[in-house]
Amino acid sequence: MSAPATVSDPSLATRTRSVLVRRAAAFVLDVAFALVVALLFAIPDVAKERFFGFGLLLGGLYLLFRDGLPLAALSGRSIGKRMLWLLPIRLGGTTMDLKTSAKRNWTVALMLLFPGLANLALGYRQIVLAGNIGVNDALLGLFALLLLVEIVLVLVDPVARRIGDRLAETRVIEG
Repeated sequence: MSAPATVSDPSLATRTRSVLVRRAAAFVLDVAFALVVALLFAIPDVAKERFFGFGLLLGGLYLLFRDGLPLAALSGRSIGKRMLWLLPIRLGGTTMDLKTSAKRNWTVALMLLFPGLANLALGYRQIVLAGNIGVNDALLGLFALLLLVEIVLVLVDPVARRIGDRLAETRVIEG
C-alpha cells in the first residue's frame, strides 16, 4: 500500500492542470443535476409554489453531500466526478464521508440551500433591501462572488485546491 497523498506531493501537482477542465465539467454536471431535482418540484399544476423551495433544498443537500454519499456506484465521489473519472481524496488517506463532503462543498451548496429555505419560509415573495434589489438578488451576488473566489483559487493554487478543499483537507485527482 502506498503512502497517503500530501498537498506538496510533486506527482499530484504535475497532473493537476490536466484535471481542471474535467473538474469544471464535473461541477457543471453536478449543478445541472441539482437544478433538475429542484425543477421537478416546480412543474406547473403538479406542485404548489412552496414545493419549489423543497426542490431547491434537495438540490442543495445533494451539492453539500455529493462527495460522501454512501452509494457503492459513486465510490466516494459525485455524479459528475464519477462520469469524468475524478476522485476527491482526503489528505490523510481515509475515504470521503458526509462530514468531509459538507466541509468541502458548503460554499457551492449555499447557492441552492438559502434560496430553498427562503422559498419554503416566504413563498415567492421578495424582500426588498433597497430600490429594486431584493434579498434573493443580494444572495445571488454574494454566491457569484464566492464562486469566483473558488475558481481563482483553483487556478492559482499550485495543486488546485479551493476554499472547500483547504477546510476539508482534500484534493481532486484523476481516478
